[in-house]
Amino acid sequence: MAVFMLLVASGHGGGTPQVQDVPVGDLRATVWTAPDTPRAGQDFHVTVALYRAGQEHDQGVADAQVQVRLLGPAGQVLEAAAELASQVPPVYEADLTLPASGLWQVEVHIQAPTGQGTLTFTVEAQPAASGLPWWLWAALAGGTVAVLGGWWRRRRAATS
Repeated sequence: MAVFMLLVASGHGGGTPQVQDVPVGDLRATVWTAPDTPRAGQDFHVTVALYRAGQEHDQGVADAQVQVRLLGPAGQVLEAAAELASQVPPVYEADLTLPASGLWQVEVHIQAPTGQGTLTFTVEAQPAASGLPWWLWAALAGGTVAVLGGWWRRRRAATS
């Protein structure tokens, strides 16, 4: 199982493990989300790996239907079908955009020929980031210091 999960995490950007190696019928599931700190107004990525635990090695499951449902703090409901993003290893992925900050309940509904079930967990979405990136704030601060420094030098030169 560890080798299978390592392949999945490295091949699909990883993220924060939300549930790991939990039973769904006769299957096992692991779910990751990204980014590590979800924010309102940004994409929220869900990755689901399904596998059958074997005697010698795990077998990925590529014949399932996976639906992701998010329930928001003000009653919002978002849904997306998780598409099979890779055959080797088989991984299902869904992207949604969180419209608000707060506590979101995430439901992952899984239906496969050999089992079905729902995995549930919560994530805390932070408020939307400020409109300007940090490097622009730094450039503005540096430009302000340069302008004030030039003004101060001219003022001192004029009074001497």
